This record gives sequence, structure tokens and C-alpha cells, in this order.
Amino acid sequence: MWSNRWVRVGAVALGFFLINGISRLISLLTEPKQDPVLAGTQTASSTGSTVIAVIGALLTVALLAVAAGYWAVRYPVVRVVGDLSLAILAGTVLATLVGPFFGKDTPFEAGAETFVVNFLQFLGLGALGLFLGFMAMVVLGKDWRSRGLAAYTERYAKKHPNANIMPGRKRGATARAGRTGTASGDR
Repeated sequence: MWSNRWVRVGAVALGFFLINGISRLISLLTEPKQDPVLAGTQTASSTGSTVIAVIGALLTVALLAVAAGYWAVRYPVVRVVGDLSLAILAGTVLATLVGPFFGKDTPFEAGAETFVVNFLQFLGLGALGLFLGFMAMVVLGKDWRSRGLAAYTERYAKKHPNANIMPGRKRGATARAGRTGTASGDR
């Protein structure tokens, strides 16, 4: 089942949505009843909800970073970005249209402006996770292209043992550099 490409994309989108939904549900369950006298002041409840929202956002970024790292090792960058962009878009649509019901709200209760801000915020969090996960694999040299280039370099070096594999560096340059002070050996 997990070998199907679209099942994995759907699983990431569902994870994106569930992180948001569970965060909203926890905020709803931990929120005390509103006191009409203190309605305009910031209470410990709103601070707790903020902490839960930040943790949810970090979990969303972490989910997508792990997914991007997993995909980057196995597939070319076009497939990684395409698959995860679709998962981010599906997760964002679910989180903005269905997610508010977990917190006893509706998607447009706070207005269209808040809806658009939430939509763009979720897209940004997803894009950040995708970028961080993919860049981590590139920096570590574990992404699909880096591994392919390393394998090519090894095969080429075995076929041509006297070939200069490192561009911009001539064979024996370091030995001559110590004697003459120049890398090329010119006097």
C-alpha cells in the first residue's frame, strides 16, 4: 500500500490536517469558560492557546521536513517538489476549510481576511518544511542527484585511473606549489 505514490502524498496531507485539527481540539478542551468581565484582557488561556498553536506549527514544519528528506533521497527534485506541493495544498485546504470545526468555529467566522491569512500561513509553513528537509539532504550529499553524481565519479575513476577528476586542479599541483610558490609550477 505504501509503495503507491499517491497514498504517501495523501498521508502527508492527512498528517498536515491532523496536526492542525488536534491543535485546535486541544486548544478548545484546555480553554476555560469565558468570563464576561475579563473578556477584553489577555488571560493564561490565550497564552496557552498561543503555545499550542506554535507547537502545532513547528510539528507541521517538522512533518514536511522529514517527508522532504525522505523523498529527496529517493526521487529527483521535480518529483519531490511536485508531490509535496500537492500534499501541502491539500493539507492547507483541509486545515482551513475543515480544521476550524475541531475548535467549534467555521472557516469564515472571523472574516475572509483571516481565512486568507490562515491559508497563506499554512502554505508558508509547508513550503518552509519542504525547503528545510530538501536542503538538509542536499547539504549532507544524500539527495538523489548528489548520490548519482558521486556514483558517476566513482565509475569514471575506476575506468580512468590517471584522469584528473577534480576540476581546476592539475595533477601534482600541491607538490610543485611547495617548491615554487605557484600552483602551476611556472617560474
